[in-house]
Order: sequence, then structure tokens, then C-alpha cells
Amino acid sequence: MMGHLYEKVRDPEGLLSTLPALANTLFGIAAGEWLRQLRSGSPCLHRPDAPCLLRRLLWLGTGCTVAGLLWGLEFPINKKLWTSSYALFTAGLAMIALAACYWLLDVKQLRGRWTVVPLVFGTNCIFAYALSEFLAITLVVAKLRIGGQLMNYKNAFNYYTFDNIPWPEWSSLSYALFYTALCWAIAWLLYRRRIFLKV
Repeated sequence: MMGHLYEKVRDPEGLLSTLPALANTLFGIAAGEWLRQLRSGSPCLHRPDAPCLLRRLLWLGTGCTVAGLLWGLEFPINKKLWTSSYALFTAGLAMIALAACYWLLDVKQLRGRWTVVPLVFGTNCIFAYALSEFLAITLVVAKLRIGGQLMNYKNAFNYYTFDNIPWPEWSSLSYALFYTALCWAIAWLLYRRRIFLKV
């Protein structure tokens, strides 16, 4: 595929990395089907109870996580290339996280102000993702002139804010948290008006 690569010398979104990305999607569909069957009382889970679903999610999640780590010893875990070891590892962690959220929120019925953060993102997840991508592209493409130098809005904003943090890791984390909070605040405005965008 030389001459047709996204980043000239490599392609993080090429044909070979699409297959393990599809595997991640299929794991998510399977987990969603299990939840749907549980709520409908389908006999596929033998009985419509939470322990059955939790066991499935935890066993498969743990199995995928361990398999991803072991496979990563031979074929390294790499998000940029979306290797098969990365797909297994992240699918496993996602299932374990889903099991924990399901147990806390649906089984134990824990509610409080802290649940508003995942609730807002969860009810408009497609919008929140599309917004994050749109803002990221816009902040890089749009430019302004500062002191005779042309800069994109992201670099200009970071120059006056997070780049002043002396530790790069904390600077990066601060920007990520700020960006996530910004997307959440916009999604919250939709949630407050009961606007839920679906595909």
C-alpha cells in the first residue's frame, strides 16, 4: 500500500488494523446482546438473573485480558497499529469495567451525584464522541497569529495554559481532563433539555 498510507510510512487505520478493530466491535455487540437478553428474560442465559451475566462478563473479560497480555509478549500491545493483542486486552478490560458498572448501578442500585458524569456521556455517547472529534479537528485546522507567528488554536491555548505546567505528564493529563470536561459540559446541556441523539 505504499503511496496510499495515512501517515506516509505507516497506516494506523489500514486494512490489517481494521480486522482487530472489528473484533473489538463484535465483543461489544456480544456484551450488549447479553444485557438485552437478560432484560427480556430470554432463555439464552438459562435464567434472567444478574449473577449469570456478571459471571459471563468477568470470565470472558479476564480471559481476554490475560490472553492479550500473553499474546503481547510475542506480538506487542500497540494502540496505534491496533494489534490483535491490543484488541484482546482492551476488550477484556472493557468487559470487566462493564461488569463493575452493571453491578454497582443496576444490581446494587447505587445512585448519587457522581453518576451524573457517566449518565450524561452514556445517554448521548455518539454525540459526545462526534463532538470530541469535531473539536479536535477544528482546533488544529483553525489558526491565528500570535506575535507574528501563525499557530493553531490548540497550540495557542496550550501555550498560555497547560504548557506552563513543568511536568509533561501532568500537562498532558490536565489537557485531557479539561477537554473531557468541555465535551461533557456540552453534552450535559443536551441532557438537561432531554435531547438524545441516536443513530
